[in-house]
Amino acid sequence: QELEAQRAVATVLEPRVLLEFLSISEVELLLTARAALASLHAGTHRAPLRFGEIAAVGVLHNPRHLALGLAASYVADGVLSAPMVIGSLELLGNPAWLLTSLLRGMGDLVRLPLAGLRRSGPLGLIGGLQNGVLSLLRNGADGALTSVHSLSSGVARNLSVSQRREPASLVDGVLALGNGVLGGVTGLIADPVRGAARGGLVGLLKGVGTGAIGVVTKPTGGALRLVSAASLGLLRAISTQQPSAQPAPLGGRGSDGEDEEDDGQEDPS
Repeated sequence: QELEAQRAVATVLEPRVLLEFLSISEVELLLTARAALASLHAGTHRAPLRFGEIAAVGVLHNPRHLALGLAASYVADGVLSAPMVIGSLELLGNPAWLLTSLLRGMGDLVRLPLAGLRRSGPLGLIGGLQNGVLSLLRNGADGALTSVHSLSSGVARNLSVSQRREPASLVDGVLALGNGVLGGVTGLIADPVRGAARGGLVGLLKGVGTGAIGVVTKPTGGALRLVSAASLGLLRAISTQQPSAQPAPLGGRGSDGEDEEDDGQEDPS
């Protein structure tokens, strides 16, 4: 009874915080991360993470318990985003971003013509259809090139032990291919010689095995790095070829005070 009384007193005297109104907006992130687990190198590229909005009124609680509750909410949202993170793995070709890009382009293909028709009639419909097709092609290319870049760089990172750095340009990709071919050819001779010097006949046989494997994996890794660099360059080219003149954002206010939707075209009037 005395222990229960002490607990009751501690509960009454513990510090509490009063929040008349608590509001935390929704947070959306794109996660790009890489990690090494033993000999496996894995990474995610543009993995979408979404943390929902938190709102509460008249909160009176212990600060520590309040912080734990908020953390638990964000952890739960992170768990719900786990399938998208798995779908964004480079070794899988990042199918999540490919699907997201295609859905975005298909949504524009439907939305922009309808918005143009409501705004400017048949001429707006034609202009919106044109921009919808361009958006579909642009987003489809972005998703496909991102998938190729992710898969090639992910596989190359696991094949090439000596080259972990991502090629920054097409020249780096060509150099990586040359280094891979050169390393594979020289390994056919260098690996058996090093193995024999270290372990005699057994080392020689091991060196022959590693040299034979390297003559395949090293050029393959270099070729994949070249593909990764080329796809990355195309992605950058697509991103820099966006329209310079951007219309009012979707749902913006027009001059007459009414909501206007963006059809991807300027008002012909």
